[in-house]
Amino acid sequence: MPSLLDAPTTPKHVALVLNPASGSEGASIRRARLVKAARTAKISDMVIETHPKEGAAPAVRAALREGAERIVVSGGDGTLAQAAGELAGTKVVLGVSPSGTANLFALNMSLPSDPDEALALALNAPARSVDVGWANGRAFLVMAGLGADAQVVRDAKRRKKRFLGVLAYLLGGWRMVMDGQARYTVSIDGVTLRRRAKTVLVANLGRLPAGAVLVPDTNAEDGLLEVAIIRAWSVPQMVRVVARALAGRPANDNLLEVHRGQQITVRCSRPRPMHLDGEDAGSTTLLEAHVDPGALGVALPPASGGPSAASPTFGSLRSLRATTLPWLPFREKRHRRRVLARA
Repeated sequence: MPSLLDAPTTPKHVALVLNPASGSEGASIRRARLVKAARTAKISDMVIETHPKEGAAPAVRAALREGAERIVVSGGDGTLAQAAGELAGTKVVLGVSPSGTANLFALNMSLPSDPDEALALALNAPARSVDVGWANGRAFLVMAGLGADAQVVRDAKRRKKRFLGVLAYLLGGWRMVMDGQARYTVSIDGVTLRRRAKTVLVANLGRLPAGAVLVPDTNAEDGLLEVAIIRAWSVPQMVRVVARALAGRPANDNLLEVHRGQQITVRCSRPRPMHLDGEDAGSTTLLEAHVDPGALGVALPPASGGPSAASPTFGSLRSLRATTLPWLPFREKRHRRRVLARA
């Protein structure tokens, strides 16, 4: 089977954007991989790094000024969301080289877990139109949350995420169990709901690693957002919600209430932490969200092609091991030898 890197469909005006701080794999290894792939595809091998404080937006804007037709981003979900905010509504394609902690967008869209395969797809695959969510003026591709789940994100500091990977979130999950409820007023396309809840999620995608499903029936190509209200309050109830998610069988009931819409407003009785695609977004009492249907072109596998046994995706056990135990020395050395030998 020929490599995608040898395919004639690679756009010639491709920009490479690298977040050196994301994930656990060294920035030098990821840079070498990007440069090697670009040279093989006979495109520019110039890599633009994200800004330590301003994120991916300045790098993406610079690439757009240079006339990029496709921008390949090496980073996590937060970096992808920042890039999506700049590219939404344009004809420029986003290529995804997943290198964050959880890589939930890659998991949900069935991208290969092998870094070289994912990069080849990012460079060559045709674009599919993906919905972009907006919350308080900022873009997200996976989900925005207000409440206890955002506190988990806040507790998983960058150093802890870099060392422990997904385990950093799991260790902070006690917040979801122990944190108290708050009063929420949720408006979905003009219909108002009043609930006591631990957290409210506005999701474009809802799968988590290892087959877990936090928000059921999400689809980033249906022009809708899912609103998940976690109403469980006792420890047994919360454990039940978590267990159903881990089993991949979440239920829409009085513990986890799910609605769909395009225009969503969430108000809380007291300031609560907020997150966008796993990035802390401060504390607020108001989350205003809407969906921009099909606004972003993303290089993805065909819609009809699901995960392949021959090419594990980010939902596989192999991926869980890779993201949960990124600090294992043999893994870092193995990648370094493989990537640098090819450069």
